[in-house]
Amino acid sequence: LVKARNAFMAQRLSFEGPRFNDAFRAKWLQNKLAIATGGFSGKSPSFSLKGGATMLEGEWSSTVIYDDPMIANSDSWDFICTAINPTDPDEVAYGSYAGVPLVITKNGVVSDTFVFANSLIEETGNVGWGYISDLEYDDQGNLWVANANANRPLKVRSKEGVWYDFETGTSPKNKITKRLVIDGNDTKWMSVGGAGIVAFNHGESISDAGDDRYRILNTGVNSGDLPSSDIEAIAVDFDNNIWVGTPEGMRVLYNSSNVFDA
Repeated sequence: LVKARNAFMAQRLSFEGPRFNDAFRAKWLQNKLAIATGGFSGKSPSFSLKGGATMLEGEWSSTVIYDDPMIANSDSWDFICTAINPTDPDEVAYGSYAGVPLVITKNGVVSDTFVFANSLIEETGNVGWGYISDLEYDDQGNLWVANANANRPLKVRSKEGVWYDFETGTSPKNKITKRLVIDGNDTKWMSVGGAGIVAFNHGESISDAGDDRYRILNTGVNSGDLPSSDIEAIAVDFDNNIWVGTPEGMRVLYNSSNVFDA
């Protein structure tokens, strides 16, 4: 923006903002905004290297893939989802459809990356890429991940740094996961293309599969009665109701605490 007094006198005006104008997905937590700036070209990656950005108290910090020494010149591109750690808001995670599908940043600088060799993230086909469609931290700082095209699409990296994956039934296997949210009862709600929604609760312990519970909600009369099994959006309101957006309309799931007993 330029302010011109006349043809010979001009002043450049600048404002705080992220490095790039792009925004694909955003999260807000504890007065902090995190933005993933990647995207898709059809159903394929767009190979954007613009990374992500955060804003706190009006100050912006950008994580640019080609500028960060830990991921520059790597198979990292297209940050398509993001999450802020509630136990440490300086930590922000980004997921992508790439050879480096998960990136952790600290104060805007990449501090850790996760690929197939150092995590339970599963590869999409044989292309050498992993597909993280969404991610979310729980209140304890465990990072939950929706891993598309995986035999076990729901995974978590615990606050201690240990990875676990979970059984969620047959229909979500090897499909495109979409959105992931966590409600007030610590139940995870993950949408899966063509399968509907997986509701999952790990019980008392993440490491003990014995008390895990899951349920799949779809268009069936007794299994959610959703307008469509293609879920584009999920949100949790302050009453712990689950709002579901589909191409065929919206549905609100009330009394979500009883989802495993209904």
